[in-house]
Amino acid sequence: SNAADHHGLDGAALDCRADGLVDPVFPALAGERIRVRMVDVANAGYLDLAWPSLRHIGSDQGLLADLHLASSIALAPSDRMDGEWLIGGGFDVRTLPYSLLGAPAVGEPIRLFEVVVDEPGDPPAPLDFPFTGNEPTPDPGWTDIVYAFHGDPQTGKWTINGELFPDITMEALTLGEWSVIELRNISQSAHPFHLHGHAFEVLAVDGLQPQFRVVEDTFDVAPYSIVRLGLLPDNPGEWMAHCHILPHVEGGMMTMLAVE
Repeated sequence: SNAADHHGLDGAALDCRADGLVDPVFPALAGERIRVRMVDVANAGYLDLAWPSLRHIGSDQGLLADLHLASSIALAPSDRMDGEWLIGGGFDVRTLPYSLLGAPAVGEPIRLFEVVVDEPGDPPAPLDFPFTGNEPTPDPGWTDIVYAFHGDPQTGKWTINGELFPDITMEALTLGEWSVIELRNISQSAHPFHLHGHAFEVLAVDGLQPQFRVVEDTFDVAPYSIVRLGLLPDNPGEWMAHCHILPHVEGGMMTMLAVE
């Protein structure tokens, strides 16, 4: 299942669709277990997904290290999540108001689609997913590359390390050597950082280590936040690294990373 919405800078929803449809119906049967994948394919808008008994089991890089029970899951543009539905009765899948400031916004929830069960019954037991429970890799304390994000919505120019694509300095990592990238957001907008060709582990956010190992290829960096990423560069070539809010990319917020 794909879900997309488009938000203005103030977080107001302009258009909400699921699989290209406005407020569709998804039929289900009581007793079914359904694994659902949500993808935010908006060019600039966030999704803050919510439904009853939300069971978050996977991200853009597959199964999580542990089951995540949450009231909602925020997806930045290009983000993905897997959830498990244990069908008993019908429910709505909604997106809550969320802004480019990387936080909930003022407004009313919008229904993306409705799960309809004609004959409600008892929900099934959850599946026994092979969660590893792996702890995060310790932050080694050194840094190979720093990317600083800055910009101005008034001018529409958005920079990485003070540079506008394509006039950028290409950083390089050594093939097969564990590396650390530090992301520093010094702007008033959140920036979902996306790296092509590789996955990375989130080592720390503002000095705090995740509870479990988190592996992604897109990670939302909140305003004035510092995120440290660890990765094993195992895919040689020259790879794009950019904010996945596409107006920010058009404004210059993209660079290249060489693995050699």
